[in-house]
Amino acid sequence: MKKIFVFGFLAMIGIGLWVYMKQINDFQVAGSMRFEGLQQDVEVRRDAYGMAYLLAQTDDDLWRAQGFITAQHRLFQMTSYLAIVRSEMSSILGESMLPLDKRMIALGLRANARRHVAMLSDQDRHALDLYLQGVNAYIENYTDEHPIELSLGLFKASRWDLLDLVSMQHFGGFIHSTNMSAELLTSELISKLGIELAEQILPLSRNPERSEQQYMGARLKHQSSGADELERPSTLTPPVSAWVPRLGSNNWAVSATRSTTGAPIVVNDPHLDVRSMPGMLHPIGLQSPGIQAVGYAFPGVPGIIGGRTRHVAFGVTNAYGDVQDLYVETINPNNPDEYRSGDAWLSFQDETHTFRVKDTSIDSGYREATVKYRKTLRGIVASDLGLFDDKLPGATISLRWALDEGNRGGIGVIDILQAEDAFEFDDALAAFDIVMFNFVFGDTQGNIGHRSTGRIPVRSDSNGAYVRDGASSADHWVGWIPKAEMPGQLNPQRGWLGTANHDTRPDNYGYYYSSGFAPSFRYQRIAELLEQNPKTSPEDHRRFMLDVKNLQAEAIMPDILAALRQDRHFDHWVEILQTWNFEEQTELVAPSLYHAIYHYLAYVIVEDDLGDDIANNYANNWYFWQERIQHLIQQDYGRYWIDDRRTEARVESLHDIILRAARLGEEKLRTITEIEPTLVKWGEIHKISFVSPLRRSGLGSELLGGGTYPKSGSGETLNRAGYSRTANLEDGFNTGFSASARLVMDLADPDKIKAVVAGGIAARQFNEHYGDQIPVWVEGELLTWWLSRDKILENVSNKVVLTSEP
Repeated sequence: MKKIFVFGFLAMIGIGLWVYMKQINDFQVAGSMRFEGLQQDVEVRRDAYGMAYLLAQTDDDLWRAQGFITAQHRLFQMTSYLAIVRSEMSSILGESMLPLDKRMIALGLRANARRHVAMLSDQDRHALDLYLQGVNAYIENYTDEHPIELSLGLFKASRWDLLDLVSMQHFGGFIHSTNMSAELLTSELISKLGIELAEQILPLSRNPERSEQQYMGARLKHQSSGADELERPSTLTPPVSAWVPRLGSNNWAVSATRSTTGAPIVVNDPHLDVRSMPGMLHPIGLQSPGIQAVGYAFPGVPGIIGGRTRHVAFGVTNAYGDVQDLYVETINPNNPDEYRSGDAWLSFQDETHTFRVKDTSIDSGYREATVKYRKTLRGIVASDLGLFDDKLPGATISLRWALDEGNRGGIGVIDILQAEDAFEFDDALAAFDIVMFNFVFGDTQGNIGHRSTGRIPVRSDSNGAYVRDGASSADHWVGWIPKAEMPGQLNPQRGWLGTANHDTRPDNYGYYYSSGFAPSFRYQRIAELLEQNPKTSPEDHRRFMLDVKNLQAEAIMPDILAALRQDRHFDHWVEILQTWNFEEQTELVAPSLYHAIYHYLAYVIVEDDLGDDIANNYANNWYFWQERIQHLIQQDYGRYWIDDRRTEARVESLHDIILRAARLGEEKLRTITEIEPTLVKWGEIHKISFVSPLRRSGLGSELLGGGTYPKSGSGETLNRAGYSRTANLEDGFNTGFSASARLVMDLADPDKIKAVVAGGIAARQFNEHYGDQIPVWVEGELLTWWLSRDKILENVSNKVVLTSEP
């Protein structure tokens, strides 16, 4: 009896402590909150999941209220992001963060944003100023309900300015500019192999609807006689770090003729690293005389980036536009302050930056670290700030970035909310200079469309795929791709369109856009599902987002089975794989066996020619090789790569190489599970964990996090669940990036959209809305996000009023 009493008493203490912790990180959701500067009261209604609907009586007050409510929900997240953008992480967390701070200076985010601020259009400046008023009103006037994360003494909320807001948007542009490391890897391969061989394993950009595919190698040979421009990088042999994209997405739209509701349906699931709670995307509803919208926003940016308005529904994917080039600079041997450009020696522009670094070993608690760096006519010498220390030690590398060369002053998000049809929406997308998105959209009049955004340089040699020799490179940026000529289409005859980060350029496209697209397997699955179903309902599209059929595995499986049948050791593998329907469900063993083999396939093909380090770097870069290796093993030119150069007395076949990958994969499965591989279910080694940014791993992380769940799918399924490949045998297959949100938007329904996020509304540990949408997301269900003001008033009763009255 005494033990029962003790356990009961401890349980009561635990429950009480949990309730207390939830309350201390709560925020006001009823009554009224004073906000000086509002023209009129703004009503904020919140649904059962804490999603806020802002009912403003003026457009200006709407932007003020969005800034206020976003700060109330996401202040800790916004403060931590801003510390990164301001290059202040070392002042908070110490020496270990100094490389990150240097990286931000090297990328020039603040400098670029400062120029952008000076060029802002009147409309965008006005909206940003109003949003800023809301952010600062909450920061300064409601310190008593700031999240407890800010009370830990690390991050401190401070007043924001216009530069901070624009810097956050440039930070988003940086996240979507991923080709730097790909350029380094391309040059590494050319250095090691020469152009003739390297071109055979360089990326293949594939649009299944194009009659001729884009081969990077052929373009290199055509543009570079004798590879003169590439000779300097040939001295840079250390392996470069992996280029592992963690951004992707699916979006598609069907026209009214292919919809059971008689109007277009637009679908979007943006793929991000969703593990850190509450997720990057902030759901919100916006209502004012001129704006009616619901969807997801990025904290720190007004408006929404995916969702719908009265007239248009839209969603985004990463388009992977190439807006960066790298140059190896030649230093004057007689004057280290000069670099070569053509026949001339030019002087570097010298600059310095002083960092305030946390240091508990000194009385003040901080020390100063002053860093000198240089600029060329092309851009900052990023290697001066350690950007390539682990890749090209000793080299002088400058970075040219489109964001460093100004833009037209727009941010885009305001214009798209005011568009009354797909054509106006398409025109409004021209203002998106900072981010490289694929927008897919539809309107209430029955139109559908797709358009890529961003400010993409026109390169005179139609190539941006490798590190250039700065000494011999003339100014090859000769303009910008006209906005009207960016990849896109309106109202295709077949009645549907979509993107999945793949190459969307049509035949005879006149510009180099990128060489770093995702493989086309997800897009092919979208096409397959839509072509198989002439008319589809919103529920059909919800199911399509959850589809886990791997077309890449289906295409390569005949070769895998033929190889495994040559070794009786793999008889049980064959039994399992030959009956697999290529659905990557958690309860199946076949996906485990397949991914164990595929994990090593690219590595074993190139390792004999590249060596272990470069081969692993190549294999770790999924997007770089997936289409190429798939194509290579089915073509005659693959024979060189299939044969192992180290076995002179034998010529290996494709089957030999696949068996080698299977043996390595078998060892990996045994290492990470310690059981027989043919018993390993996919959900046992492929999981997703939702974690608190306060404690991502170790003691207490499970208590603070949102749980661990078996995850179906993989990087090549519509229900995305990509994992990172590393050379470490012990590293498993756990999900690193997945759908951060899922949206189905029926233009026949004027009242709502169906959607969910992988997390919650509030970036506040212990708050009930920190991760309460995770169970809904895991089950594949969708919530109702209201668009109609009347329906909000009818269905959402919890409210707080923002008022300027005392």
